[in-house]
Amino acid sequence: MNRIELVIYGLFPTNFSTCAPCCPSDYFYECDKDPRVWLDEYPVNIRYNQDILSIFLSNLSTYLPYLDIKIISADSLKGFFYAIRYRLPSSLTVIINGKVFKDPMNQLTEIKRYLHELIINYVEPTK
Repeated sequence: MNRIELVIYGLFPTNFSTCAPCCPSDYFYECDKDPRVWLDEYPVNIRYNQDILSIFLSNLSTYLPYLDIKIISADSLKGFFYAIRYRLPSSLTVIINGKVFKDPMNQLTEIKRYLHELIINYVEPTK
């Protein structure tokens, strides 16, 4: 079965859970603390990217069974390679099977249309 590779690239918060000192995890997994407390410490553009990421994925909820989603932070080694390969700035960008969509919230309709076309032509849902 083919799945559509959807890469979301940008600067995102990199917090670690302190709930279990032996196993830190990315983001805010099973913590008692409110994630907004940690997010307030980040610059506005990084908090904006986190909010847009949540909204963007909510808008694509009908396509989720067909997608292989990867979130790549621009300040990681993998992000560096993506930046070189696709000539990306650190701003939020969506890459779908190699096609680049900069400013994804303004191109949401075009992204959905492209995903729909890919799904019709190439992909079967997961079971």
